[in-house]
Amino acid sequence: MELHLALDHAGDLTAQIVHHIRDAIQGGRLEAGARMPPSRLLGTQLGVARKTVTTAYERLVAEGWLHARVGDGTYVSQGLARPAVRIAAAPVLPPAVQRWLAVPTPFLAPTSGARYAFQPGQAETTRFPHEA
Repeated sequence: MELHLALDHAGDLTAQIVHHIRDAIQGGRLEAGARMPPSRLLGTQLGVARKTVTTAYERLVAEGWLHARVGDGTYVSQGLARPAVRIAAAPVLPPAVQRWLAVPTPFLAPTSGARYAFQPGQAETTRFPHEA
């Protein structure tokens, strides 16, 4: 069985392999019980280290998508139900937006009716002795 995956060598290769194999199983391109290519062969085909493929296989085994037989190979797990509706992942925000959202918001006035605002870095000016 040949497995054709298109990797973007700029990102996390293990995550890309996991994503592509999971999609192939969910989409029916890899059937239950199908034998996966050996990690050495798939690594050579994809131009990645064997360890990268092995780590991807281990992650998929841990998630239940694949199962490994010692000395025999790695296979697509039996009885995987395909989801009826595919749930879209949350959009990834650009790094600039992520940095902007990480900036602390300005201190807000207390809304709980508290007598004092217990916010760091904000002086209580109403009780400051201005006459001195």
